[in-house]
Amino acid sequence: MYIKIETTAKDKNKAKEISKKIVDSQYSPCVQINKIHSLYLWNGIKESKEYKIVIKTTENHFKEIIKIIKSINDYNVPEIIKSKFSIDEKDYENWFLKNIKK
Repeated sequence: MYIKIETTAKDKNKAKEISKKIVDSQYSPCVQINKIHSLYLWNGIKESKEYKIVIKTTENHFKEIIKIIKSINDYNVPEIIKSKFSIDEKDYENWFLKNIKK
């Protein structure tokens, strides 16, 4: 089963460090980093610039990816959202499976 894991990081360097470790470990063949503006509740309403990290992977790498996120991310409570997805393009799916740890 294919899953996407979404998390955030306070700065670009942390986002890149998390992403690089995941790709280097072959837990995902592709990680995307996007600059975002967030509003959230944390002892009142907070507002900040963050970096959203979107990790495409398979279910069997979920626990290892979470360990990486928690070991590098400097948030007390890191955002970790998991959702299922399908790949409907065969060439992309072949590339994806060829570049991810079995």
